[in-house]
Amino acid sequence: MSTPEQRLEIYRQSFERFAGNQGDLARLMDLGGPLTNSKRGNISEKLKGVKGKGISKSEALAIQLLVVISESLTESGLSISDIKFDEEGFLTKETEQLLRGLGRSRS
Repeated sequence: MSTPEQRLEIYRQSFERFAGNQGDLARLMDLGGPLTNSKRGNISEKLKGVKGKGISKSEALAIQLLVVISESLTESGLSISDIKFDEEGFLTKETEQLLRGLGRSRS
């Protein structure tokens, strides 16, 4: 069972490996919603370990998966910004196809 401190360390270390910035992470965690200073600030506060802004298990998992995805995108000559969402927050069909194809050319 992970502790809040361990989840914070997972979040921080994963963000260091993430092929994007705080704005990119905020956009992804908000399912493509409009980027605001508040959303970007929330990521910043989480990275700083601000009290009351703990890291949930879901967030710790999500950022680790995003690291793997962002590294795979970079290796394929793409970017985390190539991940797109529709108006309802679902991944677009194009993004789903893009993500399904990651790593296939390396096998």
